[in-house]
Amino acid sequence: MLASTVDPPVAQQKRQQLLALAAKILRCRRACPDKIADRFMHRVRHPNRRQIGLAVKARPALRRAGRETTGDEMRAPGQSVRDRIISLVSCSASSSNLIELTKARDHCSGIAYRENPAVIWLFRIVRFAIACGFWLGAGSASAGALVEFPNVSDKGPTLAGYLARPDAGLSAIAGGTAVSGPPYAAVVVLHGCGGISSHSIAIADRLGSWGYVALTVDSLGRRGIANACGGSVGASQAFDAYAALRYLAAQDFVDPKRIAVLGQSMGGLAALYGVDYDMAAQYFTERFRAAIAYYPNCFPAARLTAPTLIVVGDKDDWTPAQNCRGVVAHPQPDSAPISLTIYPDAHHAFDVVWLQPGRRVLGHWIEYNDTAARDAEAKVHEFFAAHLAPSAAGAPLTR
Repeated sequence: MLASTVDPPVAQQKRQQLLALAAKILRCRRACPDKIADRFMHRVRHPNRRQIGLAVKARPALRRAGRETTGDEMRAPGQSVRDRIISLVSCSASSSNLIELTKARDHCSGIAYRENPAVIWLFRIVRFAIACGFWLGAGSASAGALVEFPNVSDKGPTLAGYLARPDAGLSAIAGGTAVSGPPYAAVVVLHGCGGISSHSIAIADRLGSWGYVALTVDSLGRRGIANACGGSVGASQAFDAYAALRYLAAQDFVDPKRIAVLGQSMGGLAALYGVDYDMAAQYFTERFRAAIAYYPNCFPAARLTAPTLIVVGDKDDWTPAQNCRGVVAHPQPDSAPISLTIYPDAHHAFDVVWLQPGRRVLGHWIEYNDTAARDAEAKVHEFFAAHLAPSAAGAPLTR
């Protein structure tokens, strides 16, 4: 274990908090035998094709070997944190499990970076448990499913994501009877530099309740990256968006002519890259029907292939609104229309409800703003309703 750089009582307190969190979120009803679990723990940070194949092969064994266990047994003193987290592997990879795990990942990550480097090992295990959930849920295309799909290049990693559908699961319950039948329009969701989280998964569920199939793509996990706030992903996320587009277009419940992309922060920039003819769009014949970018790092001279909505706060000191003003003020003649909404008194990540109160991260202030978040959600709903309606499928695109 890494040596702690904080006072022992503080480190012990944080460790106990994480132990309690692990016990709380891992009250699933099956436990994975150590020998099978150990297969998944090899080379945690850089899984290779052999490991992925091993994970798939081990799935039936995990389910057959699962035994009933109680919450008290899960919290047994002799059971390590690693055992508690890895026990989730043999459970069904449900959306609720993924959401709880990503919450734990976010919590552990925050403590690790802010206070105690000694818990980085736990953060990696939780992140790996999420990856195990993706492996065990691979290939399923039901509501709230964890799916994997090929990259656009053989040299890139196989990608994974969370798929929400409007006709089943939480999305169907939230949407009520207002949702019509398939084929549905679809939205590719791209996360920020912190990676896939409960927030980006909730976006997919919300879009599902509005009547869209939504696929939140994990652009970091399969690349072995903890976070990309230092710029380690680059334009790759835009190409991941096209991999997701191709996957969705191949599903019989999706209308391939009505697929949009939505991204936040780093994902917002990737969404813009994805619909810019001089960027990623030039390499693909497929086209997104529309694009939405939350607080992206806008770039000038954009030639967009699809109508685009940008929402950003005027107090954003990470991706300044001024950059986006320039894009709208000087549009390219052959670009699709760009709409821009700038919210007063709103900072970066203004729609992330967990950011109450606000905090400083990597020198930038991030904070939830309820007024901006609600208005942006309404604008997203209206924008997609206009551009992903069945009647819009036959309308010509710019390029």
